[in-house]
Amino acid sequence: MQNKAFIKIPSLNKGVTPNPGMYGLFFEEINHAGDGGLYAELVRNRAFADAKIPEGSYYYNGEARNSADQARPILRPRYYAKVNPSDELPGWEAETERSGAGIVEPWLDAPRNPDVPHQLKFTARNTKSAKVSLCNRGYWGMNIKKGKYLLTVIAKSEDMSELTAEIAYESKAGPAWRDQGANSTVIAKAVISGIGPEWKKFTVALEAGESKSRCKLLLSPPSDGSIYFDFVSLFPANTFMGRENGLNISIAEMLKAMKPGFVRFPGGCIVEGMSLDNAFIFKKTIGPVEDRPGTWNLWGYRRTDGLGYHEYLQLCEDVGAKAMYVCNCGMSCQARQEELGTDEQVDFFLQDAIDAIEYAIAPADTKWGKERAKAGHPEPFPLVYVEIGNENRGEEYLSRYKKFYDVLSKKFPEIIFIANDCKLVRETVPPVVDEHFYVSP
Repeated sequence: MQNKAFIKIPSLNKGVTPNPGMYGLFFEEINHAGDGGLYAELVRNRAFADAKIPEGSYYYNGEARNSADQARPILRPRYYAKVNPSDELPGWEAETERSGAGIVEPWLDAPRNPDVPHQLKFTARNTKSAKVSLCNRGYWGMNIKKGKYLLTVIAKSEDMSELTAEIAYESKAGPAWRDQGANSTVIAKAVISGIGPEWKKFTVALEAGESKSRCKLLLSPPSDGSIYFDFVSLFPANTFMGRENGLNISIAEMLKAMKPGFVRFPGGCIVEGMSLDNAFIFKKTIGPVEDRPGTWNLWGYRRTDGLGYHEYLQLCEDVGAKAMYVCNCGMSCQARQEELGTDEQVDFFLQDAIDAIEYAIAPADTKWGKERAKAGHPEPFPLVYVEIGNENRGEEYLSRYKKFYDVLSKKFPEIIFIANDCKLVRETVPPVVDEHFYVSP
């Protein structure tokens, strides 16, 4: 039996022209839409923290679980992230030829920055008779276009002073293309020199002579010994609008071509987090990318936050859209396991919202305006909308909305604030209501 639908159009006459500001984009870091997608980073697990389970959670029976599970059953277990405790450094492996040997280990001793303590120790053996490499295939194999790439490495070693970096492609598809060194052809190469016993940051250029998919990054020591890595990043030199730490051109240009009136970010459910312990905090997503701790994404992987608050705002400006920032109002995701923040937590998120708005629009001589200027953008960003909460509802939300709205609307009268629950229309008449319906057509 076939389902049919009939639509009767009463008139072909042109109606009103919709307000172009009502058509926009909703971005959320889900299914690697950012890391591995819009964000141009090619290295997976560049800060070696991807195996770290969610903040405020614990590992049990193959899942990272919210601590609230101790008190009540899981509501929707399919949303809980599957983790593999045996893989301590996802994305990284040793690749050797013939008699060579490589050992990849997680390392935490003497971190360069205690906020990003995870490191990788790579030990190479028998390098005189065989090539030994630390290998990263990125997100499902690196897609390399002909042109220039920038490799950034923070490393130290007492055993070696240089490192050979290569981009290579593997001609075999399927499982066979993971054979160590099999059918690999180098298409770009550079040498990192000056490595010593103290942490040092290096940036070198690799020129790819051709375009290839299924590529990998190889870091090969010239001699036996150990080298420690704090951060490894590979970017195309040519990013969207030429931004450092920028976006994938092909995807970002499609977004711009849609001519959105606004961009809603950072989500979605990552605003609330799996728990309030890993909710979105804008301060953790700004500053040098190597110093951003990242956080566990409740969609099942750890995000880098390289595509952070500043980059979201920059994207809005670059595609000609108004920015719509969604702030946490002291509630975790109600569809999973509602966590209601204490008064102190609510005040924390309110202050974070104030600071985030000031980062976007305050003059460059203010506290947060200076931070924005330090990141290369002294002029205000086009932040026009702030949504208080994400998909929140009920009496607990109403009280939080009112608290946030009373404070924020007085401090920032130029901002349009958005509510989640239509009940507010009857009670307080908010300027805009954003309701998300998950129902059958």
